[in-house]
Amino acid sequence: IIKQGIKLYPNNTEMLILLGDIYLNNYDYSEAEKIFKKASSLEPENVKSLIGLSKALEKSDKSEYALDAIMSALELEPENQVAQKQYAQSLLSEKDYDEAKNVIDSLDKPENSKDLQLLDLNGQYYICKDNEEKAKVYYDKIKHINHHYKDYMINAANRFAQRGKYEK
Repeated sequence: IIKQGIKLYPNNTEMLILLGDIYLNNYDYSEAEKIFKKASSLEPENVKSLIGLSKALEKSDKSEYALDAIMSALELEPENQVAQKQYAQSLLSEKDYDEAKNVIDSLDKPENSKDLQLLDLNGQYYICKDNEEKAKVYYDKIKHINHHYKDYMINAANRFAQRGKYEK
């Protein structure tokens, strides 16, 4: 349906962003990247397309470019929490652990105590810092809050691979 809408309105960035999100959810990162690049070229100051582009690049192991995209989004909307979480994700991939932790801690407020993505970022951080016990605490919280949220397992696996701990 979205593709049909794009055929009718090829310059509609919101529909392109929806399609990009669909590709991300289906783990088709190269197609997501293409779609988000197109959306960003049509509307360079669209924060949603920049966040989506950063996610697609991150998942395609292009973390340096992902960091550039998310920094562009943060220049436009510095208080955007979705962008800040993606920024922390990119910083972890770039092995800038201290700055990633600063960003995570800035978001870690009582009203966000059940934010699954934030808990996941904390877990990823502790994997990167070789503290698996502390990471497990965060992952146990995720399972307790919403046992259907599985993205943390993929993210944890990626962080273990980043650390060269392929057996994990």
